[in-house]
Amino acid sequence: MDQGRLRELADQATVRLLNKPDTVDPVKKRATIFGWISNACQGAGFTAFGFYLPVILVVAGVGVSSSGNITGTNLVTALIYVLATISGFIAPLMLPRIGHRGLAMSSWLRAC
Repeated sequence: MDQGRLRELADQATVRLLNKPDTVDPVKKRATIFGWISNACQGAGFTAFGFYLPVILVVAGVGVSSSGNITGTNLVTALIYVLATISGFIAPLMLPRIGHRGLAMSSWLRAC
C-alpha cells in the first residue's frame, strides 16, 4: 500500500471517528494515528512480556524450589501482574497533573 492511499484511508477514518464531514484537524489526526500505533505496540509488548516472564523467572531460579516446583514462580508472576493492574488504574488519575504528552513521553522512555 502506497503512502498516498494510506493517508487517504487515515483521513477517511478520522472523518468517520470525529463526525466532521468536510474538515480534518491535523492535530487530532496525528493524535489518532499515535493512539493506534501506541496501542498496537502496547499489545505486542504485553504479549511478549506475559509469555517470557515465567520463563525468565524459572531460568533465573526465582521461586523455584529444590524439588523443581514452580509454584513460587507463579506467585511472583501474579504479584507482578497485580502491581501492573494497580499502575493501570493509577496512571489515569495522574493524567491531569502530568498531561497526555508527559504520560506518553514517560511511557515511551521507560519502554526504551
